Amino acid sequence: MAFIRIQNAKIDDDGIIVGGSASIVESVYVPNSGKNHCRQVTRESLGTIVYMADRQSGIFNSKTRGLVFYDAEDDRFDSVERDDPRIAHSGKSFESRVRTFFGDSDVVLHIMESSGILRILRNLAVSNDALFSKMVCHTLHGVLRDGSRIGCDRFIERSFVSNISSIEASVLRTDTRYYEFMGTFEVRLEFFRRFVQEMKLKDPGFGKGCYVDSTPLPNSISDLPTNRNCSHGLDSTGIQTRLVLVLDIKTGLPVWFDLIPGNVLDLSTIMGVTDKVSRLIDVRIEDMVLDAGYVCKDVITAYNLDNNRDKTLIARMPAKNGYGFDKLFEDTRNLFSNAKYGFVRQDHSYFGIQRKVTLFGKEEYAYVYVDDENASAYYKDYLFKHGDDYERMSMKDKNRVRYRGGFFVLVSNIDTSPDRMLDRYFGRTEIESVLNCGKEYIGMLPLNKHSEATVNGKLMQDVMTLIVFLMIRKTTIPSGRSVSDYIYDLQSLDCYRADSDAIIVSTPNRQAKEAYALFGLRIPDRISLKEYSKQMFFSM
Repeated sequence: MAFIRIQNAKIDDDGIIVGGSASIVESVYVPNSGKNHCRQVTRESLGTIVYMADRQSGIFNSKTRGLVFYDAEDDRFDSVERDDPRIAHSGKSFESRVRTFFGDSDVVLHIMESSGILRILRNLAVSNDALFSKMVCHTLHGVLRDGSRIGCDRFIERSFVSNISSIEASVLRTDTRYYEFMGTFEVRLEFFRRFVQEMKLKDPGFGKGCYVDSTPLPNSISDLPTNRNCSHGLDSTGIQTRLVLVLDIKTGLPVWFDLIPGNVLDLSTIMGVTDKVSRLIDVRIEDMVLDAGYVCKDVITAYNLDNNRDKTLIARMPAKNGYGFDKLFEDTRNLFSNAKYGFVRQDHSYFGIQRKVTLFGKEEYAYVYVDDENASAYYKDYLFKHGDDYERMSMKDKNRVRYRGGFFVLVSNIDTSPDRMLDRYFGRTEIESVLNCGKEYIGMLPLNKHSEATVNGKLMQDVMTLIVFLMIRKTTIPSGRSVSDYIYDLQSLDCYRADSDAIIVSTPNRQAKEAYALFGLRIPDRISLKEYSKQMFFSM
């Protein structure tokens, strides 16, 4: 429950608080924190106290809301007229300048404009200003809410974008029709087609080589056609659909996504996506970098040493019968300590060796590896938890336990050295990073829409947001700081509306200056709403 925290209170002769500052504070549960399971978190500053007859409600002069009444018991805000009798007797003039966040949205809008994203959205909206504003507002909210649960409407209310958007922020509370529109195949196709074209203007090689992979999206939506009962990526069986994502190899940016049934994990899935993106948006998937779940007879038949020399396969070998996983372990175990086959990658030391194998009657290269650090960590943990079982094992089984945590095999039709092959496989971690970013930061989960159209629309919006986020992250990575750090710094730069056309930007602090410099942008002192809107919202 929220309550009002008061600082430096000034009380008049009638016992009414008429000065000082206040903020809304709420108690947040913190698990596993000892005796004190809750901590107090400031939710919002209320600004200067104008009138408080009790400590549960009052009138405040807020930087972000102006003159406002707040009741903590009902957690409710109400507007206040300047001639309200509760404050009229004070003799003070309240010319509150309502301040809104400026720096964060300004930077993201400039990135969307320079990358061509705004131009793409404008074409998708087909001269519908309200629809275009919704696309921009939802994208800004997705990138800048930074994992919080604040709704799009409340976020836009606090942003200077509310001054240039052609819609009221309240319209963004419920957007079923918007997600239904965004969920159509035509919108998805048009967005990615134009996006690939924009990127090729900057780099003609964009889209010529792509990775493809999928991730489970567990949910409880009753009528989603792609839902299946399965266990891919889950600790137990559950209902899920699968998101297939295609990434450009060079930039790591998504160029397509699709939804498939949750229990489908085979070559036909990958080949279907490959054919679709090649035919519809001029993207060629040259490299297949797959997890063990995709490796089957069809994959080996399609990608072996005699076929598809213009396309490459790198896949993790399943540890099951028919693939020679255990035999490769036994055949190479005596070489694990041989320095001839050792190398170092990402602070880990590896054993690596290439072998030719026959799978389903087709020749492939098998690259056998042991990650020494992972193997040792697993071995120590196993001995700690299962020491008695280990003592009763045969020497053959003990050897397997000793290396199990770090032993793996890659299957490929590429003839190269083991260290270079591992480098290429590590490229797959880029798509896993993107998938995790989409789930954890952008908020692809939980899928809380209630129809196929709105689910597709939410994912379309999320992938658009993910593209913008990844563009920002590409700039921030060399600095060693996260996107969240820079968002926090940029939100310190606020502004207020001086008249019908002018926004006055506050004096920036050092952190805001550094953030703007990182993105190669200049901090304005003042902007014209008409000119800014023309540049960002209506330029074609």
